[in-house]
This record gives sequence, structure tokens and C-alpha cells, in this order.
Amino acid sequence: MSAKEKLFTIYQTLYAQRTVLTEAPALTVDISGLSANTMDYPKVRKEAANIISYLMGVKDIDKVEVKNALMIVEKNYENQPFWKNLILEYLSFANEEEAEQLAIQAQQARAKALEVLQQIQQQEADEKATILAYATPVKEQGFAIDAQRMMQNYFNMCRKDQKKAWEILITNPAWFSPIITTNKEGEVVLTPQQAIEENQKIGKFLKKLSI
Repeated sequence: MSAKEKLFTIYQTLYAQRTVLTEAPALTVDISGLSANTMDYPKVRKEAANIISYLMGVKDIDKVEVKNALMIVEKNYENQPFWKNLILEYLSFANEEEAEQLAIQAQQARAKALEVLQQIQQQEADEKATILAYATPVKEQGFAIDAQRMMQNYFNMCRKDQKKAWEILITNPAWFSPIITTNKEGEVVLTPQQAIEENQKIGKFLKKLSI
């Protein structure tokens, strides 16, 4: 039985005893013809709590620790099984309600975490696609630079300062990846001056590149 169904049953019992509970807080919801799914849950919940609080002699039963509530029940209703069982049913309902709410919160937290993870994955996928989109034409031009590394480091800096990263990329791309001045055999292929010129060429190319 769900917490909502337990509350409905408790309220039904209380409503049937309303003529006895003459000095207790009012029960204003006519439960006849309703069900656990069609009742005004907040109102029924509040009125049931008011009656149980009255029976327990406390201001708010929902703020009383369970162990203390059980002590009050044993002390005041030891020889009144009907009211004792009804109060215990309410305590059971309150515990079930809390468990259900925690389960819902946990489910919502998991859903939110999954949503964030999917957003991160999509951002990473978009970033990889953009890196490839810029790196590929740079490679095709045969520029003496590791284009993939250059764009990866560019995006790393973008996370901190996008404007500054772009300015560096189009004016000094070698900041993100050094100009390659030697071949695999260690032979010099670009002089220092040629490396400076190559760096400038790459920057101008990136500035004109429209992806």
C-alpha cells in the first residue's frame, strides 16, 4: 500500500469518528465518493496531521521523533487499541511518505546528473568536431605545425578566456603548438626567420578560415 493509500484509509477512519472528536480540529473533506487518487492530498494530509497531533497532545506530530511518539502512544493509549493502532498507522504512513519523497528526490537527482553528463558529452563531441574542422584545412595547407595539438590547446584556453585565446590563435598560433623547424631525421627545414613567417601565415589563414 502506498503512502497516499494509507493516508486515505486513515482519513476515512478519522472522518467516521468525527462525531466523537468534538473538541478536535475540524475534518472538512467529505471523503465519501473519493479515492486515494482523487482526494485533495495536501488538505487531507494537513487535517489528518492536526487530528493525530491533537490525540497525541503535541503541537505538530510530524516534528516529533518517532521514538518519542511511540513512547507517548504506549503511555496514553495502552488500553485503547483502536486509537493506538490508528496513531501507529499514521506514524507508518509518515515514514512511508518520507521514504517515497526521498526516492523521488534521488530519481530526480539521477535524471539531472544524466542530463548534465549528456550535455558534457555533447559539448565534448562538438569541441572535437570543431577541432577537426579547423585542424584539417591547416594540415591540408601543409603548414609546419601540429594542427590537432594547436586547436586542442586553443580550446583548453577558451574555457578560461575565449577572447584572449582567439586573439592569440590568429596572431601567434605557435603559442599553442610550436612551429616545426626540423624533420624526423633532425634536419633543419625552417630557419628561425622562416619559422616566424610561417607562424604569421598560419595566423592569417586561421583568421580567414570560416567554419
